[in-house]
Amino acid sequence: MKRIFALTAIIFLLGAILASCQNSAAQKANTRDPWLQPFSTSSIWNTPIGSSAEYVLAGYFEGGTAHNADPEIMLKLAASDPLRRVYGTVNWTDRCSSKTAPQRTPSSELLQIPFPDDFILDDVTPTSTPNNVASLLMPDGKTIIAIEPLARCQKAGDVFGWVKNDTGNETLTGTGTFGGHWGSGLSGIGGSIRHGELTGSSPINHVLKINVPGDYLHFDAAHPETPVNGVVLEGKGYRFPADRNDAGAPGNYKASAKFKAAKMGALLAIPASVNLASLGLQTLAAKKLAQTLQNYGAYIVDDAGAKVSRASGGEYDYAQFSLSLQREAEGEFREVFGYNFAQDNSATGAGKVWFEDYGKLIKALAIVNNNAPSSLGGGGTPRVNTVLPAFGETDTEVPTNPQNLVVLKRTVSSVQLGWTASTDNNRIMRYDVFNKNQLLGSSYGANTITVKQLPINSPLQLQIQAVDTGLNTSQRSSVLATATRDGYVQDFSQNATGWNLGSNISLEYGALKMNGFAENPLTSIYSGKTWGNNYQWRFSVRSDSQDDNGKFRALFHYTDANNTYILEIGGGAVNTVQLKKRVAGVESVLATLNGHFDINKSDADIVLEVNNGKISVRGNENTLLFVDIADATFTRGNIGFQQIGTQAFIDNIELTIME
Repeated sequence: MKRIFALTAIIFLLGAILASCQNSAAQKANTRDPWLQPFSTSSIWNTPIGSSAEYVLAGYFEGGTAHNADPEIMLKLAASDPLRRVYGTVNWTDRCSSKTAPQRTPSSELLQIPFPDDFILDDVTPTSTPNNVASLLMPDGKTIIAIEPLARCQKAGDVFGWVKNDTGNETLTGTGTFGGHWGSGLSGIGGSIRHGELTGSSPINHVLKINVPGDYLHFDAAHPETPVNGVVLEGKGYRFPADRNDAGAPGNYKASAKFKAAKMGALLAIPASVNLASLGLQTLAAKKLAQTLQNYGAYIVDDAGAKVSRASGGEYDYAQFSLSLQREAEGEFREVFGYNFAQDNSATGAGKVWFEDYGKLIKALAIVNNNAPSSLGGGGTPRVNTVLPAFGETDTEVPTNPQNLVVLKRTVSSVQLGWTASTDNNRIMRYDVFNKNQLLGSSYGANTITVKQLPINSPLQLQIQAVDTGLNTSQRSSVLATATRDGYVQDFSQNATGWNLGSNISLEYGALKMNGFAENPLTSIYSGKTWGNNYQWRFSVRSDSQDDNGKFRALFHYTDANNTYILEIGGGAVNTVQLKKRVAGVESVLATLNGHFDINKSDADIVLEVNNGKISVRGNENTLLFVDIADATFTRGNIGFQQIGTQAFIDNIELTIME
């Protein structure tokens, strides 16, 4: 009887545990993770467009000559992170460089927060001044510290950025009305496209954010700013839910009075009357965005800081429209689709198709003119169901450890790695690669990565770590010992080199410039070692030639002008690409490309490999120009460049010895 009773008790206990697990699973299925789907159901970011939406200015926004991603940084801060000081930046282009040291005074210290010592976010460059809108979740799991622009240039150093707390700190489960976008005062985490949303099969179920050129926005210096129930519904250059406009709005916002609906904070959407199929979209990402822009829309949150190029003419030169993406989502987009989210009108191939699709989306937008606190999304019946009202627990389950880390390829300054993917209860967002404790780079879901800009001929102790969408990190993989190969690296970013450049060759814009009609080649780039017949030569080149008359030549195994091998590329979109050799002054053609490879519009990356008497050439990584062109055994010689008939810019030269 005792055994029967004990068995009955065990069965009862197991049943109770099973019921509890089932209840827990059911409860989890009816809740949402506030980190991945923040803010209340009634938040501006979670409210769909309604049936009563009034659309105005349809077609007002033109496609632009470029579009971009406005990458946003999201971090969870741990109580165990060391306390670090946060200072305001000197100005938009001086964030955390050595020039800011004099400002580190007690009066400029904004606050102290726990902050991971290994997090680095570089200062601006002459060509890159990102907004770096950051949402930092405090250890309490609720409070968000909003900063723009975030910068942290030194490991374990101070943190820089303007802290948005004039309206208080927003919370993860609150309304999400305010936050880190200084142009509008709106949230840095609400509306951001997250990892997996552009690449997965599920729809994007929240409102988006967009930056537009200030030329499209209206500013009225005389407009009264009278609060209604504590909220200014329409200001001088902004409207609900924005609570401000850019500091430069009086001069930068250019739209005339008849377009006064176009203000900072306006809700844009593709009108309900538009059949999305009629847009002729070809890319998966554009089709997903079209659905979201019709169901939820996008708030204008910042001035894109670029001019407009309108068909009507005027003093306009460059227009871009930027959607806000979590920075890991931008990296994932590139890995999955094979081209950058950001494109301009010089794009080619699949990138051009995406650029054209994006322009169609922008041109299809209108303004929801009756978006207001009492009629979010225009009011009426929502187009789609709202998000689940109840919040669950944030994800704390760590991914499994990456396994089987191996080297797939090595060059003089890079290592390509592969590994067995980790698993997770939600989604792997990122893999971080470390050399000892130094972060070398990240992939954004792919289980392969090429780590670049490594020192020549140097040992490496590599490990990899998985990070999921909840920012939970796995343990690191086992250590993989390897090394970069011997060879040569040269770039011209500092407009300096020890080379004897000679006539018609100079340094300009951080590149080597070969000018005019000089046929004397730049040679003897690398001759310090015996490097034999197995090597890879990589460089980037852009020619100013518009046609096949201007010829760029890469010379290899160069002995003298009468004895060399030649890769010759004509300029322009219709050109001739040939492999040649010259022996005792007699030139012969080894192979001619059936097609063309354009080096006129932007820098092309050329990889030329020599392997025991066979030559292979690729352009821009995946474009095969020539493969295994066989010839007699090579003799050792130098490499160089030659330009005939126009000018060319060369940069990022790498020679990797494969033997």
